[in-house]
Amino acid sequence: MDEEDNGLSMNSIQIQADHSNDLQCIHYEATVMIADCIAGHYFLACMYNCSGDGMYCESDTLLNSRTNINIKVGKQRFSSAADRYSGEVRWCREINPDGSSYRYGMGVKLF
Repeated sequence: MDEEDNGLSMNSIQIQADHSNDLQCIHYEATVMIADCIAGHYFLACMYNCSGDGMYCESDTLLNSRTNINIKVGKQRFSSAADRYSGEVRWCREINPDGSSYRYGMGVKLF
């Protein structure tokens, strides 16, 4: 689906409805590689939604709140979207194992 067809534009993961300045959260599933900036650890995760200033990911790695991370997004649906982001883990907690193939969910605030 083209960006023009669905009324969304995506630039650096900033998604806005046409004729509105309100940021919206959209469901957007993508494989991401996350790097802990201090520890230097890399791990795979899945991003399930994003907005102009944040995203929700699930992984098997527990990260502390306020951990600075770099995120590389795999194949993207929107060609205008950036593929690398920096952010801070706002929260990370164990999730219901029945609803996910990952152990932890995390909210990320993008810089």
